[in-house]
Amino acid sequence: MSNLAIDIQNITKTFGTKTVVNNVSLQVPRGTIFGFLGSNGSGKTTTIRIICGLLTPSSGTGTCLGHDILTESASIKQKIGYMSQRFSFYTGLTVYENLRFVADVYQIKNKNSEIERIIEDLNLQPYRNIKAAGLSGGWKQSLALACCLLHRPELLFLDEPTAGVDPKARKDFWDYLHKISVRDGTTILVTTHYMDEAEKCSALAYINIGNLLYSGSTSEIIGFSKVASYLVTGSHDALQKLIEEIALNYPRVLAGFVNNNLRVSACNLVQLQQIMAATPELSYSATTPSFEEVFIGLMPE
Repeated sequence: MSNLAIDIQNITKTFGTKTVVNNVSLQVPRGTIFGFLGSNGSGKTTTIRIICGLLTPSSGTGTCLGHDILTESASIKQKIGYMSQRFSFYTGLTVYENLRFVADVYQIKNKNSEIERIIEDLNLQPYRNIKAAGLSGGWKQSLALACCLLHRPELLFLDEPTAGVDPKARKDFWDYLHKISVRDGTTILVTTHYMDEAEKCSALAYINIGNLLYSGSTSEIIGFSKVASYLVTGSHDALQKLIEEIALNYPRVLAGFVNNNLRVSACNLVQLQQIMAATPELSYSATTPSFEEVFIGLMPE
């Protein structure tokens, strides 16, 4: 058995004259939490649909869980779980009834024991007889996750799973993802716009307008990006003037306040040096780039 849950090579997808995914190759090791990042319309969803065997690429090849994405889509579907951003189960059914419906769809053996297993694992016992419509956003997401995991998938796709969820529920959700990746060996591919969640992934891919800009470990992306960041101190008026100057004349330089500190970052070190030379009244100290600065810096001009 291959150590790769996902292995796609030179995948391209066009719709008419528009190329949505352009020559993307991606490898995801089994048992990892893999972040798949990119702005809306970047090609993430199309790529995921191709990996799942739901969409045929215009060119390229690949496997998902050892099955050919072009010819074995039915086998792939039996081994994956997919959780969308919007709650997609039945709000008029209780937690237990939703799980029973999913168990019937997948024709799961020992349905009752499997339902009780996942209810206990995700701490849904107090809500088992509550209709999904009456659950908070965080518990709706827990129910959706339970439904996706009930048939014990080897690979779980999560599409912005914590959008609109409170910070405590987000933390609990991610703690559980790490738990099942280690305990059960579940491979998880997650899309997110939260940079703190991107940092929780063991590896990342970043796609922009159909082009893969980075694929590798989370720890190496800052060095790969070549982004430099500085904390800037000075009078409030001078800092505000600097932001306006950067916005007007340096569109590839990112400037903004974070925790009451002005941060300036860019890949173009020449431009940063020009800015520093032109503002001797301000003090610049190098700092580690944030993930937000890295991803914006990686975007092509």
